[in-house]
Amino acid sequence: SIARYPIAKRAIELALQEGAVAVAHGATGKGNDQVRFELTFNSLAPHLQVIVPWRDPNFFTRFEGREALLEYARQK
Repeated sequence: SIARYPIAKRAIELALQEGAVAVAHGATGKGNDQVRFELTFNSLAPHLQVIVPWRDPNFFTRFEGREALLEYARQK
């Protein structure tokens, strides 16, 4: 869990370096990881949009869970 903060910090550094308008994370709602990522994102770069696919209702119409997403990733 402690690793989430430096991962999020580095994601913000890269996003700012690249001129991104958003950052994303793949943490599910099953733990505190999503909170750790989003608190860090919002603290370091509150102007960036945070994209959370697992909370997007359209995500679940496309993928029926983690296994379907992993299969999609393997194909691509």
